[in-house]
Amino acid sequence: MRDRPATTRFGPTEWGLSTVLALTWGSSFLLIALAIEHLDPAVVPLGRSVIGAAALWFFPGAREPIPRAHWPRIALLGLVWMALPFWLFPLAEQLMRVQLAAAMWMLPLGAPALARSQFAWSSTIALVVLGVMGTGVAFVAFGTLLERTGITRAMIPTYFTPIVGLVLGVAFNAESIATLSIVGMLIVIASAWLTSKPDDRDVMLSDSRSRK
Repeated sequence: MRDRPATTRFGPTEWGLSTVLALTWGSSFLLIALAIEHLDPAVVPLGRSVIGAAALWFFPGAREPIPRAHWPRIALLGLVWMALPFWLFPLAEQLMRVQLAAAMWMLPLGAPALARSQFAWSSTIALVVLGVMGTGVAFVAFGTLLERTGITRAMIPTYFTPIVGLVLGVAFNAESIATLSIVGMLIVIASAWLTSKPDDRDVMLSDSRSRK
């Protein structure tokens, strides 16, 4: 059958997934701040990668076998997409086998750092929530949103991440919101709404897919 323009609809399900992503990714900065109060910064990326990989194991799709030929690319992606950013985020504050690759990359740095850390329930719980929700569950939601909407609209949750971080900073760290920040938030919200609308640049979907 002839291809037709996609009629991708960013409806309640997609906005729900976006909300989950915005809340989990936006709260990551607060959780990192709580974690590094007692844990060495190098422990945070290792912990969230290991815990995130463990959380993903409960999702059947994450346990499907992957051809060996793909592992070098997965290892590289785990390094540049997760291991390095996960390491840099806590330092600044002081898709799904990629999580496991990120954990392996961080093991040489994170394991020795355990000796420089102190146990505290606040930091431990923050790290667990960061791994399970902000890393494991969040990437399942992102993968689902990516499949349903395409790469452009799947990035909509990232528009709201700084807004969530800013609100949580005010609520828990006594930070202030400048007038310019409010203007920026309104622009972000408007941009996300416009991006959610279908247009002529959508990918082509086959009629056979529409019959499934």
